[in-house]
Amino acid sequence: MKIEIERQKRKNFALKIEKEEIKVLMPEYLDENNKYVKRFIQKGLAKIDKEVDFKFSEIVSKNELLKISNQWQEKLKVKPNRIQIKRMKNKWSSCSSKGNITFNSEIALLPKEVAEYVVIHELLHLAVPNHGKTFKVLLSAYLPNWEELHFKLFSYSILLGNIHY
Repeated sequence: MKIEIERQKRKNFALKIEKEEIKVLMPEYLDENNKYVKRFIQKGLAKIDKEVDFKFSEIVSKNELLKISNQWQEKLKVKPNRIQIKRMKNKWSSCSSKGNITFNSEIALLPKEVAEYVVIHELLHLAVPNHGKTFKVLLSAYLPNWEELHFKLFSYSILLGNIHY
């Protein structure tokens, strides 16, 4: 498969699969020979190759997603200001500084364990607003296999065309 690099006004990297090529979207200020760009491409391709077992039979309904969210709110002892489910173009979910959590409606296409990872990830942001060491320690404590689930989410992102990393 051909790899095309496209510079854009953006902060993060992203991968898109288009027909017979993989498009790498990257911040315009970086050089394509930059070690971070090369590492992103290598990791992205490895994740695509690694993920082979897509199970669309175990999808999660919106009601189930809210039930999972309620269960984890109790476990994590957090309470979002509001939870909404809507179509999001570039993300699976988000947590605002006001405590509002938004889930992409396409989460319903994910297997339950991957959807649950997204829920836990966002609910933890109510306690820790960034992805630093504390966040990762908490995520590991509640979901020891979170990195594997993160890779699966990445693979589904590619499969469903919602490819952001």
